[in-house]
Amino acid sequence: MMVGHDTNVTALAAALHVDLEAPGFARNDVAPGGALVVERLRDTRSGERFIHLYYRVQPLAAIRALKADVVVTPLSIPGCASPCRLDRFVTLLRSRIAVPRL
Repeated sequence: MMVGHDTNVTALAAALHVDLEAPGFARNDVAPGGALVVERLRDTRSGERFIHLYYRVQPLAAIRALKADVVVTPLSIPGCASPCRLDRFVTLLRSRIAVPRL
């Protein structure tokens, strides 16, 4: 689990080239408490690992009405099949972020 601020969600979405959309918000306007969910899966037969990416958010109307409604939207990562192979996901993400050299 990674925990961050809305700016972290925005930065990760930008690095993955995905748009964040939620009811009541403008495209790529991160909702309070919104989350990018990176789900890691493993094929039990082959052992191969995959990633599913979701945007989980409470719609603006639900926030205003103090309701616990949540919308989960699957996201497709450009350049990666769905589900995305873990090695491909790591390669794409590394190519799109600055990694400090120690």
